[in-house]
Amino acid sequence: MYAPTPFFSDDINITADLVETIVMGTLVTSGSDTASAPSLQGSPLPFMIEKNDDGTAKLISHMDRRNPLWREMEDGREVLVIFWGPSAYISPSIYTTTPRVPTWIYTTAHVSGMPRLVHDGDAKDKIVSDLCRFMEKPDSGWDISQVGDYKARLLDAIVGFEIDITSAQSQVRLGQLNNSEDLKAVYEALSHGAPGDMQVAEIMKNMGIVEL
Repeated sequence: MYAPTPFFSDDINITADLVETIVMGTLVTSGSDTASAPSLQGSPLPFMIEKNDDGTAKLISHMDRRNPLWREMEDGREVLVIFWGPSAYISPSIYTTTPRVPTWIYTTAHVSGMPRLVHDGDAKDKIVSDLCRFMEKPDSGWDISQVGDYKARLLDAIVGFEIDITSAQSQVRLGQLNNSEDLKAVYEALSHGAPGDMQVAEIMKNMGIVEL
């Protein structure tokens, strides 16, 4: 990943926060049709991240068994997952200082690692159940246990997998180099903008980029 020093990080904790916020990542595999013709494939999937006490971490997900990407992971070749967070266009009219030019602010994470396929029924059940409970709001009144028989029938139609992370790089480009007045102006504009803009404003607040 290219990213200027103020925005770049290889801190697994920052990457983990972004993965938990974004959830959807694009899995990219580099299988090959022939020895001399590599074939890049990509697929959007939901991911969880699990950190261990020893500093290691892994991504966890599953895919439709009809998706050809899981076969590209059978040989354990390294894969890349790209998490692209909410982004926003920033007009020069927002700033309190001048001269300024238009820009984009955003967060993204690139995670590389070694995949392992999960075919065991109980293990796939845990992957699906954990993801549902992570995403479902506590007060929704719904739990995956309510559709246990239906879920059991679906498990044969998916393939689970884990990715042992070998590299985690993130870019948090949220206007940190601006002075506090400009940062507050950007935050206020985004917090009253479109839904995507409001998501960026929320991340700015949660990551302590802007002082309110």
